Amino acid sequence: MLETNSEARHEAGRVTDATEALHFEGVVQKFANFFRDLTEDSVRSKIEETYHPEIVFDDTLHQLTGRDALKDYMVRTAKGVVGCRVKILDASPGARGAVYVRWEMVMQLKRVAKGETLKSRGMSHLEAADDGRIIFHRDYWDSTAGLFEHFPVIGRVLRWIKSRIAA
Repeated sequence: MLETNSEARHEAGRVTDATEALHFEGVVQKFANFFRDLTEDSVRSKIEETYHPEIVFDDTLHQLTGRDALKDYMVRTAKGVVGCRVKILDASPGARGAVYVRWEMVMQLKRVAKGETLKSRGMSHLEAADDGRIIFHRDYWDSTAGLFEHFPVIGRVLRWIKSRIAA
């Protein structure tokens, strides 16, 4: 488990209910603002205020360390979509300052399933540094249903496998 400064603050007893509430709301707001409408310009303009320079990021497709690596990845992602929006469904505070956000992503890819709107639901585990920026971000989502089933060859194979398992 990644140790964050929030852990040290808890152990020192300096975290109150009020500061926890502000921390929780701030992290959720940063996440929501960053992913509300993902474009190349929005990534470039919002990444520094949202993510800590030492971010540890894992979206099940890529594991990255550092804000520059995350920025490059997010810009490439934004280039590959016609549109990408994330709607926050709900959020919950966790132990030691963790934040869990349940979301729905709606996107249209330029090269895959052209014109088709893809929807995926998932959850993100977030932790923030003392400055309020996100330093840990791990996504949990079904990439087969949300993405890979829409690829021509692999999609047919995945749907066949799922049908065999369900039978």
